[in-house]
Amino acid sequence: MIYVHFFPLEDAPVPPSFTVTPVNKTAVEGRRETFYCAADGIPPPTITWSKLGGIITADRREEPSPGALRIVDLQPEDDGTYICTAQNILGNITSQAFLHIEGDFAVGISLAFSLASLEDYS
Repeated sequence: MIYVHFFPLEDAPVPPSFTVTPVNKTAVEGRRETFYCAADGIPPPTITWSKLGGIITADRREEPSPGALRIVDLQPEDDGTYICTAQNILGNITSQAFLHIEGDFAVGISLAFSLASLEDYS
């Protein structure tokens, strides 16, 4: 005899799928930046973050809400690719975004150039 078990449609496992994916960002050294990532699935997937070829320093890492990654006191070594992984019993999916860190010096030059350009039009 063969037994077949049918899951009610609402309880059937569903692999993860992203509803929000992280986007590339440029940030200033010493400031903070937040990436967002969210996924649906049954059971609900767990969201984790990693850095390609590096680590996310624990003392400067925050998770202000589920699926969010905030890095505070940004440093040049924070420049790189960040990976969001959504995982449940049916597997995992990943999405990535690049964070570019600009030093205060580069921002100062950019601001000075912008102000000088505005004066030309005054």
